[in-house]
Amino acid sequence: MIKGKTDVSVTFTSSMNKTTLKDLALALNLSCSAVSSALNGRSNIPAATQERVRKMAVEMGYRPDARVTQLMSYLRTGKGSRNAPNLAWLCWDIIGGDAETKPWLKGFLNGARNRADELGYAIDLICFTSSQFPPHRLNSIFAARGIEGIILSHPCWPSPLDTNLKWSNFALAELEGMEGAPGMAHVGSHGTKCLQTVFSNFVRLGYRRPGFIVSEWVNQANGSQWTAGFLQNQRQLTAEDRIPILESDDWSGLLAEWMQTHQPDVIVCVNNEIIDQIKSLGYRVPEEVAVVHLNLRSDVNGWAGIDQRHEDIGAAAVDVVTAQLNRGERGLSKFPKYIYISGKWVDGWTCPPRTLQ
Repeated sequence: MIKGKTDVSVTFTSSMNKTTLKDLALALNLSCSAVSSALNGRSNIPAATQERVRKMAVEMGYRPDARVTQLMSYLRTGKGSRNAPNLAWLCWDIIGGDAETKPWLKGFLNGARNRADELGYAIDLICFTSSQFPPHRLNSIFAARGIEGIILSHPCWPSPLDTNLKWSNFALAELEGMEGAPGMAHVGSHGTKCLQTVFSNFVRLGYRRPGFIVSEWVNQANGSQWTAGFLQNQRQLTAEDRIPILESDDWSGLLAEWMQTHQPDVIVCVNNEIIDQIKSLGYRVPEEVAVVHLNLRSDVNGWAGIDQRHEDIGAAAVDVVTAQLNRGERGLSKFPKYIYISGKWVDGWTCPPRTLQ
């Protein structure tokens, strides 16, 4: 029993004598606020000092108190955006403020803004073309606006990673449709899961010969998740009902032959003009050929398909960046996180139950 009491005492004493922020500051001859800023990667602390602080923290076995971190995050939320670092919603080569007006883009931004406001952050929308000013000028713009986190939004070509931006200064995330920024956390729609949902509804609605039409650049921007999901779920069909994917940036010129050859009873797509093009070939929609859209927004209101939940994706991107800020993480990662949001099926007139036709 005596030995047991001794073991308990040793364990208790060890847990109580852990290194504190004050211990670390004394060892480094720095203030507690300077050490905290260095550990959190604040730009006001020289890189050499940040490295020295991190090295000493490892040597002394310093670990931040999770409860204090949580409290500080809560206090930031209550103080409002003026006391928190700003975030940048960065769009490349967008003309006319598309991020705020286009149905397939604005949902991401709206969701991000709402989530940032809940957390006490502000988001600056920065959209420009490379012809307006050299991309490296963003460094001074970000510094002037107090920006410490960046969400790289699509469309964003050419890749801004080819510029002289100082990515090591910022918490980073890229959005759905990018796949061009290695080293950034990625937040987007779960494409393969979306196709699984689509196929389960085909079974429910009575369709047996689905076809898929997609442009090459859309498929590439999506990381080929949609085509992978279609091919995987197509395996549940009989061999004679498996229609090859029509993947081409000029698929409209191939549509007539593809339709005549394969006779799909439902078409999966991400193109708003597909119904008019099918009708121009003499097919009735949805009586003869149904249509499912993989990115339902206000411009295809009433269609059947997948709501990718853009607002939730935008909010998740803010969560990723602010979590990095709270942990003091900056720059590109060797092992970036990938976060996918599952879309939801929406019934619509373009794909009614076949038993009722």
